[in-house]
Amino acid sequence: MKTETENNVIQTLNKCITACETCLTMSIQEGLPASLRDSVNLQRDCIDICALTARFISRSSANMRRIIKECIEICRKCAEECYKQSQEHYQLCGDICQECYQTCEKYLQKETAINSKWL
Repeated sequence: MKTETENNVIQTLNKCITACETCLTMSIQEGLPASLRDSVNLQRDCIDICALTARFISRSSANMRRIIKECIEICRKCAEECYKQSQEHYQLCGDICQECYQTCEKYLQKETAINSKWL
């Protein structure tokens, strides 16, 4: 059974997936200009890494920390890229990606502190 903290992280990861999917869909519906192609690809990466991270946390994978670190980096980049855009859906996506990487950072710090007690 997952702890409340793990469940909160997984919820935040799923929230980030939904925000990126929504933003991506809206961008395509608006007629994706070439200038947003890198942003869209980064959103796809963010969606994939968040889904993978949630699965790794769910099964308490031995490789969970590595994946969380990658998730933090990609979500941070996605937030930065979203904030460069003026559309409201990009700003919202940036906010949620920021929340996601900050939540993952806190979780990783907590897990590291817990595991260092046993070393």
